[in-house]
Amino acid sequence: MDGALARATGKASRFGALLDSAMDRLSEIALFAGLLLHFALRGDSLLAGILPVFAALTGSLMVSYMRARAESLGVEWRGGFFPREVRIPLLASALIGGHFEEEALQVLLWIIAGGTYLTAAQRLIFVKRREKGD
Repeated sequence: MDGALARATGKASRFGALLDSAMDRLSEIALFAGLLLHFALRGDSLLAGILPVFAALTGSLMVSYMRARAESLGVEWRGGFFPREVRIPLLASALIGGHFEEEALQVLLWIIAGGTYLTAAQRLIFVKRREKGD
């Protein structure tokens, strides 16, 4: 939202774009770190709580990395199955509601993890196809 606001008001800059991206990553990391802490303090097993959060976090970071790296190669595409605009509101709505069962939250985290790795793969394939001219 802050990047869109800067563009709409004519105050966008390259540094602002970098700062916006960095803050987006940090906010996402903070969200997953809070979940890691939640499951760790509950004493959940590695498989039950910590691993799905770790998988969702690393997948989310890979989606962002694939976009940034593709753009550095001159290929821009923000699409995919589970971009940030899908995964963060989905996870936030589950957490804000407070009525989510722990097991359902774990399942949602595995879904986010799978969706993010699929999205990273989609972006990789997109760049490969663009390189080949498909």
